[in-house]
Amino acid sequence: MEIKMLEVRSDRGVTRPVLVRDGGAALLADTGYPLTAEAVLSAMRDAGCDPETLTVIALTHQDIDHVGCAKDILARCPGAAILCHEAEAPYIRGDRTPVKYESLPEDHEFRLAYARRVLPSVRTVRDGERLPFPSEIVAVHTPGHTPGHICLYIPEARALIAGDALNVDGGALTGPNPVYTKDMLEAYRSLEKIRALAIARVYTYHGGVFEGDVAGALGRLIAAAPGR
Repeated sequence: MEIKMLEVRSDRGVTRPVLVRDGGAALLADTGYPLTAEAVLSAMRDAGCDPETLTVIALTHQDIDHVGCAKDILARCPGAAILCHEAEAPYIRGDRTPVKYESLPEDHEFRLAYARRVLPSVRTVRDGERLPFPSEIVAVHTPGHTPGHICLYIPEARALIAGDALNVDGGALTGPNPVYTKDMLEAYRSLEKIRALAIARVYTYHGGVFEGDVAGALGRLIAAAPGR
């Protein structure tokens, strides 16, 4: 098994989907902004992965920088299944307005972009469910940033794909960004759940990879959480 963080640059900044390969199968965790599909596929090829081997696109949550080009990637990789948590599915399918867009006007660019990128068909997973992939990858429901946010835990590698539940800033592991997190108290409760896992490496979408004393870093974040 191989885990590789991709870096995709666009005019909106850098996104970091994570590629997991096992034998002839590949999983992509999150996809990036709209109109970046070709850059994502190119990054996969640069990592030695044929996009045609993509079997799973796992979306940690509904935000446009995570789901924005999933539809375009799926069009090029029709053998892949789109997965998300069951609480997130109505937003990703377009049945409900994304939680961070509820207050935006109907003609706001983010709402219009999102409407063009919804995915009518997604497979849902629950907390603790194993994803359909050769290696063991477990969905961990970590609400707070959004209601159905998930992290992906890979026991064999003691690795966590954290989405936006965690960040890295200046080499340090940091908590969820309060500017973009719907419920900070719940987000920090989710960190307590993550802390119970055996983790040696954290892949964050904003900031990159953190290695070292993950349990200690999480403990310090939880101790300093709002309301403590």
